[in-house]
Amino acid sequence: MSVERKKTHIIIQEFSKIIYEADPMGLGSPNNDEYDSEALTILARFNEAGIMGAPNDVRLEVASAIVAQALEFWFDEVPSTDCNQMTSKLIESFVQGE
Repeated sequence: MSVERKKTHIIIQEFSKIIYEADPMGLGSPNNDEYDSEALTILARFNEAGIMGAPNDVRLEVASAIVAQALEFWFDEVPSTDCNQMTSKLIESFVQGE
């Protein structure tokens, strides 16, 4: 596994853990891999949107939209809770992982 792929894998695991702990869709699932697909989607969209180069206020706004869109895509409904705290943790993990 290349260094880049390994780093991506670690970030996806971190994202999945953050989303699982926040449980924005209220699943209450005992499976800690429940949000793996969403984590991968969010990571891809963060890269696509250039989150790293955005000012902090714009970064949170764009990242929040990405998170909401990804969850709506996978679950066909909007998150049951405010996702700002979770999104901030995702951004922090993303920035540290890059």
